[in-house]
Amino acid sequence: MDKVITVSREFGSGGRELGVKLAEKLDIPFYDKELISMAADDINIAEEAFQNYDEHIVIHDPLDRQYYHAFSDIYKVPMSDQIFVAQSNVIRRLAAHGPCVIVGRCADMILDDSINLFIYSKMRDRIKRMLILEPGSDEKEMERRIREVDRKRKEYYQYYTGNTWGRAQNYHLCLDSGLTGGGRLPEGGAGLSGRAVEVKHGTGGTGQAERAAVQAVEQAAVQAFRSNEESGRTKKDILTKEAKFK
Repeated sequence: MDKVITVSREFGSGGRELGVKLAEKLDIPFYDKELISMAADDINIAEEAFQNYDEHIVIHDPLDRQYYHAFSDIYKVPMSDQIFVAQSNVIRRLAAHGPCVIVGRCADMILDDSINLFIYSKMRDRIKRMLILEPGSDEKEMERRIREVDRKRKEYYQYYTGNTWGRAQNYHLCLDSGLTGGGRLPEGGAGLSGRAVEVKHGTGGTGQAERAAVQAVEQAAVQAFRSNEESGRTKKDILTKEAKFK
């Protein structure tokens, strides 16, 4: 694998876990929250403050100076924009060093030549999964929280990229992590189902190379989700994908 893999995900779908397993399977670095500390160091902002702006838009009074960090005495940039620029620079720098897995933060649009995944699942499956991770939580409150985080991620993505978060045409593979049943976590094995997607770049040789890369990621994703899985389902049962390459 010689490309960066980006993983966008619905909250509670297990996208981060898939990213970790993909990185392990392909023996490449994995980056998620690490991007926060790297970008915070770049612009000399406390990591705790940085986290308040991670993957969502924060709108404040433009005259309130506590929400601005001056690049110079005469030019000030909203903190949300500075953090996006800082994270974008870190993402490009990591990609320049070689293949890796990067979760979220518009990496699929920041990079020009990455393999882009979107991980999704039905609401009931995400609620079950989160209730396992956070026992004792209220089911209705968990659903509200999931919808709120998804809304913030969608707004953040659209604000900084102009594209629609979760739209199949924006990704090489869209994977359903909710086919495991019973609310089990991906560590126990998860099913995948792809959706019709298009590879966006080029034709001919470039398209063939891109197709090979996507198929390699697809295979690794299936293997990652099936790690330690005890069921006897076949790959066809786990992954059904239609892909158009052009």
